[in-house]
Amino acid sequence: MSTSRDPGRRRPRIRSVLAAVAIALTVLASTAPTVGAQGYGTLDDGTVSDSSPAPGQTVDLVIDGFLPDSQVSVVLRSDPIALGTFTADGDGVLRTSVVIPAGVAAGSHSIVASGVNAANEPVTATIAITVAAVGSGALPSTGGDIAAVLTVSVALLAAGIASMLVGRRRRGAPS
Repeated sequence: MSTSRDPGRRRPRIRSVLAAVAIALTVLASTAPTVGAQGYGTLDDGTVSDSSPAPGQTVDLVIDGFLPDSQVSVVLRSDPIALGTFTADGDGVLRTSVVIPAGVAAGSHSIVASGVNAANEPVTATIAITVAAVGSGALPSTGGDIAAVLTVSVALLAAGIASMLVGRRRRGAPS
């Protein structure tokens, strides 16, 4: 028993269908809004006056893309610490100064500004910073361990002296 296909009816190839689905998904993904934390859309990262501030230091922020004259909440993360709520200007730009709180651990953190855009949709902007370590008042260590250097030096000096003495004895001995 043989099976034959109807020559007038063609079945699409699986590869062609998969390629079409992949292209459609790519198009959808490229036109969909970017979604950040908590379902918020993301804005382009703003700018910060100093990306390596120390605790207690004031930094200036400039972030564009908020609803004009809207409220923007600013938080320092990794430990969520509220830095304040500020108002975007008439052009939707947040221009403000915040203080990096004393006691914040040195290392990588983010300043996250959350508000709404011109379409009244929730949005965030994230600015990466590295909090600098607070100085202890002591001078930094710039060299190695002096005891190890002295030990190696004394050992090399002793080996050199012993080598000289052995060489003199050999020269002075009658042959």
